[in-house]
Amino acid sequence: MTARGTVAARREVAMGACRRRALFPGTFDPPTCGHREIIVKAAPLFDELIVAVAVNPGKRPLFTAKERVQMLERIAAPLGCVRAASYAGLTADFARAEGVQALVRGLRSCEDLAAERELALGNEALGSGLPTIFLLASGAGAQVRSHLVREMIAAGELEAAEAFVPEETRDLLRAFVTRRLRRAGGRRRARPPRRG
Repeated sequence: MTARGTVAARREVAMGACRRRALFPGTFDPPTCGHREIIVKAAPLFDELIVAVAVNPGKRPLFTAKERVQMLERIAAPLGCVRAASYAGLTADFARAEGVQALVRGLRSCEDLAAERELALGNEALGSGLPTIFLLASGAGAQVRSHLVREMIAAGELEAAEAFVPEETRDLLRAFVTRRLRRAGGRRRARPPRRG
């Protein structure tokens, strides 16, 4: 190996050790257009962005962690440097295990900032100074929370709910909802999407 090749190899190893890695944690039940916007904005800022479903035993999500990860994988696929995962426990512990240098959080409004600031300070204390980077969600549908999407689905308004989830995840969302309806014996009927 030439001296130039050796230097290049060392630089490559050093760069691997200095990769900028961030974590965008959330419930993502389901991922919305606002979540997608934050992922797309954050991806070019880091060498790797981990979008992770936080599994909270105190919550009863509509979609399983596996289903939410599948939807996030669809969003991540064209971005290359983004991967989807899930975890249980403290976000700071997962971030440390993944070698993350920063957390990413999305803000829809001033009201979000107060709650997110509290979480950021807690994660910073638990994560030995792990900073949180806030990005604004401003696109169409970015103001809609996952909670509203779940309410629409529960009311049988699947087509209305689909307007607030990324296009690349709509078929999965529809399949997951249809499967639940079959299991429940069709007690709640989601209106099928209009054709035409």
